[in-house]
Amino acid sequence: MRTCRAYVSGRSSFSCRSFSPRPLPSPLPALRGTRSYRCWSGPRARVRPDLTPRFEELYRGLRPAVPSGEYQKTYLTRPLAERQEMASRTGRALELLESLAPRGGPGREEFAEVLRHATVIDQTATGYGFDFEDPQQVAEAMRWRDEVMADNVVRWHEHTGHRILLAAHNNHIGYDPEDAQVLPRTQGAVLRDRLGSGYVSVGLTFGRGSFKATDPEETRMLTHTVGPAVPGSNEHTLDQVRHDRWVLDLRTAPGPARSWLAEARPTRSVGTAYPGERNWFGMALGRRFDVLIHQDRVREAELPATS
Repeated sequence: MRTCRAYVSGRSSFSCRSFSPRPLPSPLPALRGTRSYRCWSGPRARVRPDLTPRFEELYRGLRPAVPSGEYQKTYLTRPLAERQEMASRTGRALELLESLAPRGGPGREEFAEVLRHATVIDQTATGYGFDFEDPQQVAEAMRWRDEVMADNVVRWHEHTGHRILLAAHNNHIGYDPEDAQVLPRTQGAVLRDRLGSGYVSVGLTFGRGSFKATDPEETRMLTHTVGPAVPGSNEHTLDQVRHDRWVLDLRTAPGPARSWLAEARPTRSVGTAYPGERNWFGMALGRRFDVLIHQDRVREAELPATS
């Protein structure tokens, strides 16, 4: 089994032969480092060295030269028209590369890898090409992001044939979004459509405890502590189970439990930053997940030291 996280990362533990991205605490896919550019440019230059100047022009200004966080923030300060023009160039680069596909024989596997990295680059630029001042465009950007994440998971599965443990926020891996006005369709919903019963959504809930999240401005990673879940919430009822940690297959739950699981109740949500504008959403657990893991109390993760 492999763990797959569906964003792009230059610090991925996978080699350049991987098509699997890793996650960022960001509203969009982003290129952390230059791995996709390195994996793309070397083989492509060997296939058609005469096209190197053309591809370099199409990718002008896109290759990250600073740490990922700085790259993302700087990218989003660019005018919308400039971001859309950059996305147009990555799209043309992808189309040009697709036109060079070998008909057969040696090199097909290497070309498929190059094409996948070019696709990831275009996914990223397209994601940054939405107008984030327009609420409708924000929703479309969020839909695009989750569809891209699902596509990357499916491609990795098709490439390796492995079973995959996908790690992501409940609002991505579940079927119903917390707020459909912000995220119309989740990654989990897309994966269910594409993989059928081969995809199982496992939700995580907790009653109280400590966890890691940034401050609301996303400038510092902090330890946050919360008390017992509010009465009437899903977590408050889940805490009443005599076990302090347990797993329930919601698909085979008995009748009374199914009825309870079908009703929407306040449910805690903790994202990258805490507190957020909202941290409680009305969710029906039975419509959102296939399996539920609940813990009465959690403790913050111990993060590795950074240099």
